Amino acid sequence: MFVTQPTISRMVKSLEDEIGSPLLLRDGRQMILTDAGRIVYQRGQDVLAAHAQLEAELNDLDTLDRGELTIGIPPMGGSLFTPAIAAFRQRYPKIELKLFEQDSRAIETALINGELELGGVLQPVDPENIDVLPITRQLLWLVARIGSPWDKLRNVSLQQFANEPFVFYGESLALNDVVLNVCRMAGFTPTIVGRSGHWEFMAALVLAGVGIALLPPPYC
Repeated sequence: MFVTQPTISRMVKSLEDEIGSPLLLRDGRQMILTDAGRIVYQRGQDVLAAHAQLEAELNDLDTLDRGELTIGIPPMGGSLFTPAIAAFRQRYPKIELKLFEQDSRAIETALINGELELGGVLQPVDPENIDVLPITRQLLWLVARIGSPWDKLRNVSLQQFANEPFVFYGESLALNDVVLNVCRMAGFTPTIVGRSGHWEFMAALVLAGVGIALLPPPYC
C-alpha cells in the first residue's frame, strides 16, 4: 500500500470512529473482520468498482466512444444538414444524435436556454448569446410557372415582384421576416396569398398558379 504500518492503523482507527463500530478483531498476529467489518469491506469493494466504472465512462466521453449530441434542424434546412449528419455518424457511430425539427426562432431560443447543443438557424441571430459558424450563403431563387415573364432570365430585381401574389413561408419561420424586410426595403409590402412551412407544398401552389415564391437553391 506504500504507507507505513502505523499510518494504516491510524486510518483504520479513524474509519472505526466514523462508523462507530470496530471493524477488526486482533487475534494474536491475525486480523479478523467483525460483522461490521465484513459489511464495510463489501461496500468498499462496490465503491471501488463504481469509481473504476466512473473513470471508464468519463474516458469514453473523452474518446467520443459514447454520449449524445442534441441538434436543432430547421424545417426547410434538412437537405443542408443531411451530409454533415451522415459524416458525423460514420466518424462517431457510438454518439447518439438527437435531432429536433424546429423553426429557426425556436432553435435560437432553445440554444440560449441550453436545451440544444447545436442548431441550424437563419441569420441574423443574437450575437451576444450565440456563437455562429456560417456554413452556407445562398441567393434566393424565383419559383414561377413556365411561361412567366421571367423565363430565361438569370437575374431579376425584387422590385419586379411588387404587384405579384406571393406564396409565403409560415410566420414562425425566420425566412418570413428576412424576405418581408428586404421587400419593404425595396419599396413594397408583398401580397401574400398563401403560407406554408414545406417547400414542396409551396412549389405545388406555384405550379397551380396561386402565385410566385422565393426559395433557397436546395429546394428548387
